[in-house]
Amino acid sequence: MPFGLKSALTAHEVNQYWDAYFAAVDALIATLGKLEQLEKEATDLGDRSGYRADRLRVEADIELMRAKRLAFNANRSPINPPSQLVVDEMMKLFVDVANLAATRAQASAIVNIAVKATGEFSKIQSQ
Repeated sequence: MPFGLKSALTAHEVNQYWDAYFAAVDALIATLGKLEQLEKEATDLGDRSGYRADRLRVEADIELMRAKRLAFNANRSPINPPSQLVVDEMMKLFVDVANLAATRAQASAIVNIAVKATGEFSKIQSQ
């Protein structure tokens, strides 16, 4: 289906949007918590700075998601309604990051999931 504003979507399409949106936001929030923990526990100054930089990027992504939500609700930003497969993939990203331990060894995987969640959601709503 082509991109459409909220007012032109079916109730099912709007629900699919919300499911994908909250899965992406939940993945970002889980990532943020893990990065905060890593930053707090880091003994190496370089590691701490890297975690802080990653955390700040995730915080910016959360703010971007809020802006996207507001634009969608105001009928100002068209979306490409996600399929159930896309929603399921977004939910899996959240589960994957939630299941990772906040360890130095897992830090890269944690950040990569957040990047993927943001990128996948951009395919639904780019503005």
